[in-house]
Amino acid sequence: MNSFQLKYHKCRVLIAAFIGVPLIGALTMLTILFCLPIDTPIWTITVLILSFLSLMILTLRWVIKTQIFVTCDVNIDKSGIRFIIKNDSLFYTKRNLFFTWKSITSIEEKFNNQNGDYYYAVRFNEPSFSANFSMKEQHEEEAEAFFKQLRYFQDNQYQEIHHLSKPFKIGRKNILATS
Repeated sequence: MNSFQLKYHKCRVLIAAFIGVPLIGALTMLTILFCLPIDTPIWTITVLILSFLSLMILTLRWVIKTQIFVTCDVNIDKSGIRFIIKNDSLFYTKRNLFFTWKSITSIEEKFNNQNGDYYYAVRFNEPSFSANFSMKEQHEEEAEAFFKQLRYFQDNQYQEIHHLSKPFKIGRKNILATS
């Protein structure tokens, strides 16, 4: 069994936070502003608006850094992949998940334009969702080793399921041929 420390997140949860936190903040701000007396000075309204905007930005950053991108231990072996979320999170109720290799439909390495690093998207079919794993700070080699192990186990499982003795490749005339 190989164990790795990575960061885990789900894109749907990230999108919900990008929409939900500003929406809740804006509704709260508007409710307070509408409750103010008509003769409230402009500077007070401006200070309240700027304070709420700052609070929304800080809250969104906190939610993303501590509640969406969570540290997890990932264990890979012949039977499948298990990831255990270390800390409590508002968005992830299940903290210990296990999937067999048969339930993994795809594994992709993707580039994150915002941070300039890579993350690994693993798509499952039972239940249907996509888990994203990224490296923890200063753990790039561990993330690369994780991806290599993940590919190795998935490729071996695929060959066992389909009883392939040799990998297939595309020949010159677009006809499948064994090497």
